[in-house]
Amino acid sequence: MGHDRDSGDNISTRLTFFLVGAGIGAVLALLFAPKSGEELRNDIADATRKGIDRSKEAAQQLGNKAAEYYDTARETAG
Repeated sequence: MGHDRDSGDNISTRLTFFLVGAGIGAVLALLFAPKSGEELRNDIADATRKGIDRSKEAAQQLGNKAAEYYDTARETAG
């Protein structure tokens, strides 16, 4: 019966290697894409900037919600 578990582990190991390989492949494809280094750096900078902007928005929304909850709790307590 141990054989079935081994094949399950084997499948998840293969999947892990596949995903890691796909990630590395995507990075290599970007690095070796027929673009100038400057274009590539701009693409990376844009992606980073978008990620930072999204993070700021999410943090701001979270802060606003926390302030609302705080005000509501204070009014309730008062």
